[in-house]
Amino acid sequence: MNKVYPEHIYEPIRQEIAVSYVRHELRKYLPSLKDQEVWKKIDADIATWFDSAPFLFPVRDFWNGVHGIMMGFKLYNHLLAFITAENVAWEKRLISLNELTFGTRPSVDGGPKSSEVKDWIEYKNLLGNTQRYYENTVKRDEDPIIVTQKRMDDVDKLVVYDGNGRIALAIVQGKIAVNAFVSHFVDERRKPENYWFPTSVLMEINHFAKKAFEAKDEALYQSYVNVFKNILSQSQSAVYEMKDRVVPGESEYKKQLFADLALG
Repeated sequence: MNKVYPEHIYEPIRQEIAVSYVRHELRKYLPSLKDQEVWKKIDADIATWFDSAPFLFPVRDFWNGVHGIMMGFKLYNHLLAFITAENVAWEKRLISLNELTFGTRPSVDGGPKSSEVKDWIEYKNLLGNTQRYYENTVKRDEDPIIVTQKRMDDVDKLVVYDGNGRIALAIVQGKIAVNAFVSHFVDERRKPENYWFPTSVLMEINHFAKKAFEAKDEALYQSYVNVFKNILSQSQSAVYEMKDRVVPGESEYKKQLFADLALG
């Protein structure tokens, strides 16, 4: 494969996290599909999306498709940034529930402990509902959760980004640990840097920037240029997408935009 994006975009662990997420979510959204043999075939197809699916453009369509599922169904607008950020490292491991800060119980300062969540679930009579929530689909309660590092009150904590339902079920079942994809920052910036920026978002911004340019609304056009500059400063993959996909063909608009963005 000709690698046109930063090297970390191709790392297998990042692909594994995304594939695991999509597999889990599709089971949730297709509850009537119970045939395990069919799911094996679907899972195998999803595993090809990154670079070997016959009808998908390698890498680009994979990350954009994953973003579409994350954002389209759950409004997870930053999860993909964590998964693909150059300064975020990932590992897959068994993690103790006591290591985690999660959001199953609302309004608890600093995040609840597992024992508090268990008491709250039982108090609210949610045990049956929690169990039925997972019984309505093929098995997915043991799929890895996604855990990110977050600075809270000047302390680094491990926060459940996706998987609070699985955590709740694990707690009421008396488990002490769950499978997880766990991240940590490799620098002190404590925010994702140089991540995959969805091509579709770039194209939406470009649509409105072009309209402003054609309407000769210089102030509005420059505001979009500033947005592009900010994005491109944070994502090398976005720079490539701008050149290769976002602004097709040749036009006065493209010539001006690329000059304003210093894109060769």
